[in-house]
Amino acid sequence: MHSTGLFVLALSAISSALPTITPRNNCKNPSTFTVNGFTTFTPAEGNTEHPAAVFFTISDDRNLGRVSCSRTGDITSKDAATCSDETTVFKWTGGALTVGETYDSCPDLVTVQTFGDIQLSLNCYPSVPPMPNGYGTQCQTPTGQVSGLFSRSQF
Repeated sequence: MHSTGLFVLALSAISSALPTITPRNNCKNPSTFTVNGFTTFTPAEGNTEHPAAVFFTISDDRNLGRVSCSRTGDITSKDAATCSDETTVFKWTGGALTVGETYDSCPDLVTVQTFGDIQLSLNCYPSVPPMPNGYGTQCQTPTGQVSGLFSRSQF
């Protein structure tokens, strides 16, 4: 009987040292996203030192953290720009922002893409030295934060 107790005690110690496995039934597909700090810069004529730029952070309702997104040069290119997390992409048309995410869907873990659009109203003001970008126009979302819905599977 004494050896059975030691065996149970040893088994208990080993099982508590093993990592716990989280069941897949708690995974979540993204349905909404939030854009924070959306800002654009358009250089003034003659400002060749600083290109046009767009930058912001984005998060989704899965609470996986914020992803940084930016593009310089042709900021309204028809090609999608990749964010700091390569599963997140965006396009900026000058009035609408399209964001996309690639993720493993629940519960079957098939890789899929989802996209959503938001119309952005921006407050713009002149940028002059000593502003980091020099002469031009800087625009920002007035509220600092805008939310949207992932609503389709293609750009």
